[in-house]
Amino acid sequence: MSRLCNWFFPAVVLLSVLLCGGVATAEQVDFEAMAKDAEDCGISSVSVNILETAIHDGKLSGDEAGRLLGHLVEVCSEKLPTVPFEEKMAEGLAKRVAPVAVERVLAAKLEDYRDAKIILTEAGKGDDPSLLVIAGEGLSNGVSTSELQAFASARGENDEKEFLVGMEMLCLLRQAGFDAALVNDTLDTGFESGSLSPDWRYFIRVALVARERGVDNASIMKAARQVLASGGVPGDVSIRLGFTSRNIGRRVN
Repeated sequence: MSRLCNWFFPAVVLLSVLLCGGVATAEQVDFEAMAKDAEDCGISSVSVNILETAIHDGKLSGDEAGRLLGHLVEVCSEKLPTVPFEEKMAEGLAKRVAPVAVERVLAAKLEDYRDAKIILTEAGKGDDPSLLVIAGEGLSNGVSTSELQAFASARGENDEKEFLVGMEMLCLLRQAGFDAALVNDTLDTGFESGSLSPDWRYFIRVALVARERGVDNASIMKAARQVLASGGVPGDVSIRLGFTSRNIGRRVN
């Protein structure tokens, strides 16, 4: 009996190791095949390496990593910008968010980008990836589809650069909680005066610093309208509100 035990238990251990090793190898082979397809599609090697490392460190199973990579490949295959999705995935994993929760975020983000692409295409602006990122991130961060659609429909005939600046201002200001009517009135002033230069993409910095200094939203936007009407830049708004660009540099990244 003891001789049987001496043979049986090492055999069971060896069989377990072989079986476990076989499962891990199968996961690795599957993931490696997906990884190659992902990189061929345009997913960065950095994102692939993050997932490979997570598998190696036991933080993700091969199946979990494969599903996450699958979401990125889906984005890429639809010719949408992949960087925002790759960054969101990396952020979630770095914060130890459950893989299934990261998957949900990526899936929701994809729907937002699909909606953004439809809106921009209908406005004749569907070929600009920079616009798609602005619109997609806006929807992902709380800007309503109807609001973005209204802007795109009303301003689709405007100059490309002005359209981009206006959309970015709309998305950033609305995400920061500025009232829709105030934002739209300000943008109308900018479009009518032809003053929406690229500098106004950074107006959000002035607005946030002003609010931190106790200036109410209505006063911030009123100053912005006055400056836009006269052809000025965001730095002129800060001066009207009692601070300088030096304050902005210290308090806003």
